[in-house]
Amino acid sequence: MPSVSVADARVRYERTGTGTGPALVLVHGTGSAGAALTWGQIAPLLARDRTVSTLDLSGAGETTDDGGPLTVEGLAAQVAAVIEDAGTGPADLLGFSMGAPVTAAVAALRPDLVHRLILVAG
Repeated sequence: MPSVSVADARVRYERTGTGTGPALVLVHGTGSAGAALTWGQIAPLLARDRTVSTLDLSGAGETTDDGGPLTVEGLAAQVAAVIEDAGTGPADLLGFSMGAPVTAAVAALRPDLVHRLILVAG
């Protein structure tokens, strides 16, 4: 699983599919066990038609960090770094629960990386 460094975090992500449409980045909420449990069943289905990236934000899954405070802006920087590292921007961002304000922050801070937002309350 690839990873990218952001501040004191080593953010893990996975990229699947080779679709022709805009890439899709799936962002889980806080309190999640990570991308594998949140998106494990749906990501392969979505990857039939597009490239899908899932990531473990700080405090979830296999991402390591220094245990510092988590902010929406800090998590948005992690999502932006994954999009840049994977080379899949501009991408559609789907944010679930706390992932919704995180993806909205990515759009506000880095509109060049965002094609479309999909915000889901949880």
